[in-house]
Amino acid sequence: ATSAEERRKQKWQVCQANYFIGEDALLKHRRTIALEHLKAIHDSCAGIGSMAAKELKRLGATAKYATAK
Repeated sequence: ATSAEERRKQKWQVCQANYFIGEDALLKHRRTIALEHLKAIHDSCAGIGSMAAKELKRLGATAKYATAK
């Protein structure tokens, strides 16, 4: 069984991965992929969710994603 600390660490790593994959997709002009990863962060990652919200707003995403949590 995994401890709560291990689960928290794993979730944080997934959040970070999604952020950097989203940013990489933006650099490669892959807007759809970027939006997918940034929306996932905004919905479930405390701490970096506000960074994702700023990117989503800059990209003109829907109102739901254009405000920081």
